[in-house]
Amino acid sequence: MNITLSECSISDKQTAAEWEGIYNTNPTLTYFSSYEFNQLFVKKFSKEKSRRSLKPVIVRAYDSKRKTLMFLPLCKRHESYYMLWDYSSVPYCNAVFRQDIKREELDYIFDHLSEVIGNNTIYFTKMNDNSDFTNYLYDRYSPYKKRSCGSVELLRSYEYTYKLIDKECREIIEEALGRIENEGIEYRTDFYLGKRLPSKASSDISLILNGEKNGPISKLKRFIRNRNSAVISSILQGNNSLVAISYIDGYPVACLYGFVRNKTFTLLKSASTKYGVTYSAKHLIFSDLIRYSVENKVANNIDLCRTDDKFKTDFMSKKHHTYSFEIKL
Repeated sequence: MNITLSECSISDKQTAAEWEGIYNTNPTLTYFSSYEFNQLFVKKFSKEKSRRSLKPVIVRAYDSKRKTLMFLPLCKRHESYYMLWDYSSVPYCNAVFRQDIKREELDYIFDHLSEVIGNNTIYFTKMNDNSDFTNYLYDRYSPYKKRSCGSVELLRSYEYTYKLIDKECREIIEEALGRIENEGIEYRTDFYLGKRLPSKASSDISLILNGEKNGPISKLKRFIRNRNSAVISSILQGNNSLVAISYIDGYPVACLYGFVRNKTFTLLKSASTKYGVTYSAKHLIFSDLIRYSVENKVANNIDLCRTDDKFKTDFMSKKHHTYSFEIKL
């Protein structure tokens, strides 16, 4: 089989064009597989202390017509290799592959991968079983770790979707809304879809995430210092992002954020203040997210990622998993 494997630079113009071409024609890939995100991720890679000992390595596989079949974003630590996004808050890792890639082509790539990165060990972690690439790894290798994840299927209306939510969860939402109405409290949720976040919204998120411990100025600085994170930077810039912030009497009590692609919203973070907990603010903001997503046709699925938090299992309607593989080349 005439396939060539080589290391490439993500800043190369040909790499950029081919990467985007694969991404745009493979709807199963998430926003984290976009060239935009990966270029930003590599640019900021060494600026986070946890990654200073790591080296990004991008492997390209192409056929005799120099048509790229796959990009494999990796990072090297000592003599082992990991997925590029392993050391980050990105919930899933994946290869950037053509949707029509054949099994025999993948076999050839893995049989010859050592020619590029040596006879070392490669760790594929956080591999989502919704990906064909993960399914290939699962068929060929045995995973050493399995973790539970979940999602919420959004139906044609909020009312239909709401009926599928766990009964106890619905009671929590209804009790919180009743309390807000009885106490005459003003409650609202603001949404930012693909928009650069205003400084006020960034400050409000900081207040929620940092537990209301510091003054407004120091909170804003604590959030902005995370610009070295490609995830936070993308959220701040509004790159395919969706952000929601809930307020009670004008005071920020809950937030969530993530990325949207092909009618799937991938939830990265959800949080509430102690004051918000008394009004079940995390449940309310997620209920608002469902309504907003359905009524504005933003998404037909909300990926909750890992479901360690009971709050997520309260809403979950479908299960999936992530796997980790250790492969000695």
